[in-house]
Amino acid sequence: MTIHTNEPASRLHGVMAEFDSAQAVLDAARKTVAQGFTKLEAYTPVPIEELNDVIHKKRTKLSQIVLAGGLAGMATGMALQYWASVIEYPMNIGGRPQASWITFIVPSYELTILFAALSAAAISRLLRSLDENVLKQVLGELHDLPGGGKSKRELARQRVLRSGKIIYDNRSCLIDCQIRDMSISGCRVRVANTLNLPGHFELQIIGVAQPRLCGVRWRTPSELGLQFLD
Repeated sequence: MTIHTNEPASRLHGVMAEFDSAQAVLDAARKTVAQGFTKLEAYTPVPIEELNDVIHKKRTKLSQIVLAGGLAGMATGMALQYWASVIEYPMNIGGRPQASWITFIVPSYELTILFAALSAAAISRLLRSLDENVLKQVLGELHDLPGGGKSKRELARQRVLRSGKIIYDNRSCLIDCQIRDMSISGCRVRVANTLNLPGHFELQIIGVAQPRLCGVRWRTPSELGLQFLD
């Protein structure tokens, strides 16, 4: 999670912190907002619904942009039909009015939906690109920090396919997993769901007598990058 302050450029620009669990990120975000900070952002490997409500309390302008796109589509439909029916190809059919808004409703309605959908897609894609660029910059700064490169593989890993169990909560919770690659410093494991797993736990590898104490270096919805701590 990054926190940007309003201090001058010569002073502290921001604070960056790393957390081991989703609950720790939520707690830190609530405390940060309670202290009055408004410019902060958090990046997580899996979505955390409560986090967005804490950090982004203000409504985005996406709905206003979609509304503007829909109104532009409706105006385009009305103008196009008026131009075709009244200006370019006027036809007198049984004395009916040429500029009849009732007959313009269906095409204008379709263009309203089309323009609104295109506006939402374009803005969402633009915002996603901006977020990806910011995330790449943050990750680059992380690796430039002292100790920030620990998440990189310092030692070569060998591909393996072994079964194991993740043990935590005073050995009361056991989760089956598959170990996909391993080195003397860590391993990569696949599990059904990583969201609720803590940042530190024991890994019991089938065929090995003693479990290994591990810390989570990165996670996706189905995989964990572990570092051996013992």
